[in-house]
Amino acid sequence: MNRKLIEGMDRYTKLVLKEFQETTQTWSNKPSFDRLVTTNGFKVVGEVSTSNKIYRYVSNGTRRHFVAPRRANALRFRSQYTAKSAPGRIPSRSGGASGNFVFSRGHYVNGIEARKFDTQIKKDTEQRFKDYMLNAFENALLGV
Repeated sequence: MNRKLIEGMDRYTKLVLKEFQETTQTWSNKPSFDRLVTTNGFKVVGEVSTSNKIYRYVSNGTRRHFVAPRRANALRFRSQYTAKSAPGRIPSRSGGASGNFVFSRGHYVNGIEARKFDTQIKKDTEQRFKDYMLNAFENALLGV
């Protein structure tokens, strides 16, 4: 039984990993994601995670804050930006900085609206999780 549940969880975490990777498909600096399936007695746990700070900022959001140059007299950046992701949407799209270069000695930025990728992925894959686990139980009971 345990082996079948681990197989079902392994299959599910592979699906979730693909969903997380899809959130960064257009990023130039893609974060790495870790996938882990563990068991402790009758408990099977699947986890997909990243330690990437930028990914967490985008997924969890940030508050309005002040940015200032650290190793220069001014910040240099493009005047326009199109977000590559949006709340409630899994796949990333084209976007990024555009427009003329501008300079600043420091300024406030509005922050990032939380994309909540984990919540959206859970919502999108919940039925598949149930299907995979039910299938694992059936296979274990039938000895398949």
